[in-house]
Amino acid sequence: MPYYRYTATRPSGGARVGQSVNGTIKAGSLAEANQLLVQQGLVVQHLADPAAQAPVASAPVAVMARPVAAAAPVISAPVDTRPVIRTVPGSNKDRMFLFLQLGGALQAGINPAQAFHEISRRVPGYYRPAVEALAAAAAEGADLGAVMARYPDLFPDDTIAMIRAGQEGGYLAEAATEISRQSESAHKFKRFFWWIHLVFWNAIIGIPGMIWASNSMLEMYDRMEKSVNSGQGPGLGEIGGAYLGMLIWPYGPAFLLLLAISWALWKYFGAARTRRLRHKIGLQVPVFGKRAWHENLRRFTWSLSRLSKAGFAPARAYAMAADTVPNLEMRDRLRHLGQNLGGAEKMSDIIGRSNLFPDEFVPVMATAEYTGDIPGAMDHLSRSSQGEFETAEGYAKLRSSIWGVLALVVTSGLMLAIFMYMWYHQLPAKVLEGLEP
Repeated sequence: MPYYRYTATRPSGGARVGQSVNGTIKAGSLAEANQLLVQQGLVVQHLADPAAQAPVASAPVAVMARPVAAAAPVISAPVDTRPVIRTVPGSNKDRMFLFLQLGGALQAGINPAQAFHEISRRVPGYYRPAVEALAAAAAEGADLGAVMARYPDLFPDDTIAMIRAGQEGGYLAEAATEISRQSESAHKFKRFFWWIHLVFWNAIIGIPGMIWASNSMLEMYDRMEKSVNSGQGPGLGEIGGAYLGMLIWPYGPAFLLLLAISWALWKYFGAARTRRLRHKIGLQVPVFGKRAWHENLRRFTWSLSRLSKAGFAPARAYAMAADTVPNLEMRDRLRHLGQNLGGAEKMSDIIGRSNLFPDEFVPVMATAEYTGDIPGAMDHLSRSSQGEFETAEGYAKLRSSIWGVLALVVTSGLMLAIFMYMWYHQLPAKVLEGLEP
């Protein structure tokens, strides 16, 4: 593979803006050498084959171009071995706006280094150091995924895999837009379930609180009756003492224990170490499992389509696409299935024997293998999965709303039943206790 001599400048990168860079780069062709330099955030002024002395001009600003072949090398900085940086968890909403800006900038022809540099001024403070580090890495042609991996609280591993695939496959702008779209969908879906907080407070605070208030009222009546029988008039002490005494013991400690257990369970199932368990359960839950399943299939087929168009070998494209799947359980199943690729067996036959894909995927893949249009088939399956995902999401919202209303009715009904039982059964029994029939 020959070397090509180049002269270029840096449009961004701190003190190095406008700096002239001279050197050589190893590539398969002049066009490929030009693409590799653009990937490093350079504006090529002169590019020539030392043997042929044939210069090639480059556009001043370009989006990361698609490699000519799957084996095309990517010039990158040494692997970053520095420790990870912990931050507050990044939200789907913040990722949505970050990658929406990135995708728009790249589609407009702004190089990645300049795009990240501009975006760093318009992101939340806890995102700013990471985006500035990405700008520096893009200016040097380094692996953007390696930089993101240093900020695991801000960038999930599927987001990192999407950026790496987009960088290697030459569709970084599309990858950023897809990340923004998926983050927006997750944000909206989560916001839809705001009413869960009402059910939680009803169950954890409302019902125990009603039990405490009811029993405190009965205790207050006993204290007031004893005060009258002893010749003293009832006072505020009986009222406050009844409620405070029942709060100190036993209902106060019991309530705190219930809150502690709820908080511990919430933290446990929300921790990173239980993420695989959450994802496994998520695929099996009747209402939400189908939505999660088609969401992951849509991401996988979308990535596989782009990587196939970029010219990657089927086995390599399959492995990279599997890494972009958000659900860990689904990702592991796809990886296990992909171990059979690379031999003489067709992908359609492998897919047909698995339980990961709908039945209609098999004939579409078989036709694509026959006609040689695997990227087109993946595009079609991606759109089909998107439609199934939207249908499943609407169904999940409808079913969960029905169950949510039922949960609110049940918990509110329990509170009312506790109060009514105390007011119309326990309290009259105390008032009539000891009286002649």
